[in-house]
Amino acid sequence: MSLKISLELNNLTERPDDYMAVVRNVVYKDFSGILKQLTGPGSILKETECVAVINAFWGAIGENLKEGIGYSSEFVNITPAAGGVFDSDSESFNENKHWKDVNLTAGTELRKATRDMKIEIVHATAPVPYVKSFFDISTERANQSITPGFMADITGDMLKIEGDNSGVFFINTATNTGTASPRVHVNEPKKLTVMIPADLDQGSYKIEVRTHVRNSKELRTGVLNAILTVG
Repeated sequence: MSLKISLELNNLTERPDDYMAVVRNVVYKDFSGILKQLTGPGSILKETECVAVINAFWGAIGENLKEGIGYSSEFVNITPAAGGVFDSDSESFNENKHWKDVNLTAGTELRKATRDMKIEIVHATAPVPYVKSFFDISTERANQSITPGFMADITGDMLKIEGDNSGVFFINTATNTGTASPRVHVNEPKKLTVMIPADLDQGSYKIEVRTHVRNSKELRTGVLNAILTVG
């Protein structure tokens, strides 16, 4: 298996002949998928034991985060974060005004793994929306968080919502169900400002922009190349 990319005209630069890589249809494995990989034929690992150890491992990291303690390893680095606008240097942290979050970055071993990643260039049959960034206005963070009931800015190219069944959709990666944004405030080719649905459950989400690019008859979908989190 390889990571499939297509080369599309880059309308975000001044040069008319620049192309950019657009990732196509990333395959994701959830917890059960990785578990099957660990306990498959030839493995001495037992499913129940793996579930217990993995859940205990992440549970310990979660307990540490409650105390502001991060986690560092060759696979992933987890850093607690906080921010927001403070009116003075003596102002206390306000749960309703300021934010708390966590940052995840790849460690050295995961970065090494990308060196062996196979890339396959495929030819796109038709132009699709290019979703570059999802900016959560509530947390002021890009390509990380989703705050239900608040606003978000989406940037890229060919994003303008046009035609039937178009919109911005929040796809729960666990259930593969999608929830559409109830309102689009800014609707431009390079920028959308949308209302995040208020009823999103906690979990991980993909962002899809579905529209009829340049009034085409076919509904086309662009996907943000990042998994975002509610909760």
